[in-house]
Amino acid sequence: MKNKKKAAAAALAAMLLLAACSKVDETITSETIPSIDDIPTQAVETTEETTVPEEISETESETRKTAPSTLFPHGGEDTTNSDESTSSAERSWSETAKNAVMYVRFGCYSLETPYATATPVSYYSKGSRVTITAITDTGYYRISGGGFIKADYLSDDYVAPDATAEVTRITEAPSDETHETTRETKVTQAPRNTETEEDDTDIPEFITEYPDDENLEIDDWEDQTYTVTTSTESETTVYTTAPTETTASETRASSIIQRSDYRVEYTSRYAYKALSADEQKLYSDIVNAAYSLQSIVKAPDSLSYNEILKIYKLVYSDEPEIFWLGNTVTISGQTLNIRYNTSNASEISEKQARVDNAVNSVMSKVNSKSSTFDKLEVIYDYVVLNNDFEETDNGTNSSVYNAFTHSGGLQCLGYAKTVQYLCDMAGIECVTVVGTNDEGHTHAWNIVYCGDGYYNFDTTWGDPINDYDSTYIRHTYFLVPDSWIHNITHYNVNKFKTNSGEWVNCFNPPSCSGTAYNYFNHKGLTYSDKSSAEAALKAQIDKAIADHTNVIEIRVTDTKLFDLLTSKDMTVELQKYAREKNSTVSLMRHTSDVYKSTGVVYFDIKY
Repeated sequence: MKNKKKAAAAALAAMLLLAACSKVDETITSETIPSIDDIPTQAVETTEETTVPEEISETESETRKTAPSTLFPHGGEDTTNSDESTSSAERSWSETAKNAVMYVRFGCYSLETPYATATPVSYYSKGSRVTITAITDTGYYRISGGGFIKADYLSDDYVAPDATAEVTRITEAPSDETHETTRETKVTQAPRNTETEEDDTDIPEFITEYPDDENLEIDDWEDQTYTVTTSTESETTVYTTAPTETTASETRASSIIQRSDYRVEYTSRYAYKALSADEQKLYSDIVNAAYSLQSIVKAPDSLSYNEILKIYKLVYSDEPEIFWLGNTVTISGQTLNIRYNTSNASEISEKQARVDNAVNSVMSKVNSKSSTFDKLEVIYDYVVLNNDFEETDNGTNSSVYNAFTHSGGLQCLGYAKTVQYLCDMAGIECVTVVGTNDEGHTHAWNIVYCGDGYYNFDTTWGDPINDYDSTYIRHTYFLVPDSWIHNITHYNVNKFKTNSGEWVNCFNPPSCSGTAYNYFNHKGLTYSDKSSAEAALKAQIDKAIADHTNVIEIRVTDTKLFDLLTSKDMTVELQKYAREKNSTVSLMRHTSDVYKSTGVVYFDIKY
């Protein structure tokens, strides 16, 4: 039972990047960056080895590092009903279709089934707008988005929300999370009036009591873990108490986190300039809220749920310096309740100092280069060689703090945000974009401006998981045009998928059509004839063995030449050449169409 409760509480979080509810303002929904827990093996580069002469191995395909589009539906576990023999989930009811918009009369929870003893699903604040889809014979309305609310708790007329703060359920606290203070709260079913049945219609479905905290200030409640006691058993749940509803725009002057001098002003970003006026206002308010550590942001009335979610995702992705911004946001109507990785200003300042120390070292190398291409090469090499892909999403591995302090691994968005952070400091225009790979798993990369235009720039796939050492780096997606990757390796460009299966376009990213500054073209490593390409591969073998590195890579302009250079016969010849230099080495060829699309002829050397 306890494990089921934990699973049910955890299931209240849905995915931010690729998952959201499609309705505009009908529920409170927690949205979170997707985890890749469900596909641990898909984050590891795999190879298919075949026996060929001279112990040559080949790989026909690889699985790259990405996060899946995993959805966690709202849900919970039923408690027992009054007769203690049948759960509310097992009891039957009938429904009559009804289509109406109504308003919540006071803060209450929707329930998993239309019975008072059912498990709470989502919290609705006073004044929340909901869409009714059916009425049950138990006196509850079914609401769009899932769950049931008692008919007495809804009104046809608009109900103004209270000015006071509300307690909102976010997600279950991790079992190993440590907190300085634990307060016990008791959640009980509202007492029924014994004199008249009608009198209880003004009582919320659940009342939260703080036995010893009558005089506790709201600020003291924030970021604490409470033990919630029900009539059956206890479970630990994180509650966030919303501060007084002052919007971010009203508190801009009260920022308590100092903005770095090198920070790029968000109004100059490509993504921001692609938004409507109301979307830009929400973007601005979220940024200002983060610097003032405000939890509540009001979105313009014109924005739909998907548009609100899109803007939060853009800020989370395109403002990498706000590393304390959490990967969870709760949206209720037009109100966003933001969660931070930490809301301690001193802790943020200390972490920023650690980031600055590491970044200054990197930037000294970047600034020693004169061309944008050379600066990008320093950035690319640093991000790939100093970070490792992490299979499990822990809520912080999309943060640049991990990237610069070696405090943990990164997921693809973490790689992209780190590139964006360094490009911002180097004065290189950079955009973070999202999408999926050819298997439908989520992915993120960058578009940068170099020389004559925009190029795709993917560091995550330059750093695959394998059994080689930390010097392993490849440049397959270093400054490439759209035509080499769109709908070949990178799909659904700058789109994310909602819970309802609807694709939402973040913004139209800049078109990438140039090839002059592609890594191989710019470095003179692109070939169109067999003899030149073969000589280049042998020169790469010489250099790799001398430096004890593991990657050999050139680019060719013809698919037939690609097939010839990656054939078994050619690989045998290259294997023999390599063993004349080092008798213990073996070559592994990569023949996947993934590489053929870019023209990159790519071998590993195993020592």
